[in-house]
Amino acid sequence: MGVSRYLRIEGGDIDVAVKGTSYRQRHVPKVGSYWFTLAAEPSNAYDANAVAVVARKAVGYLPRDLARVWSPLCRSIGRRRFVVPGEVRLTVDGKARWILLWLPDPSVVASLLK
Repeated sequence: MGVSRYLRIEGGDIDVAVKGTSYRQRHVPKVGSYWFTLAAEPSNAYDANAVAVVARKAVGYLPRDLARVWSPLCRSIGRRRFVVPGEVRLTVDGKARWILLWLPDPSVVASLLK
């Protein structure tokens, strides 16, 4: 049996609002709970530590402060991808969708990879 391409990580203590979803509304899933993939983008023109949040297509990015920590973790597992839980919600005015992820402490993830 082959190695799974995805490393599923149960939710953690860090609530993270995904950045950039307003630019990708057509790719953001309907309101509900989902598993999202994290993918490092070292060739990103704006931030070499960028970490994309993917639901079939990129729907946004981790905030820069978290991306600095998660990017090396994502790169350390090669072609595999972390899969994390999250929820799509409506904005207060009900006109757009946004995504909340539940991430574990990155130091815990790092220790599991050793």
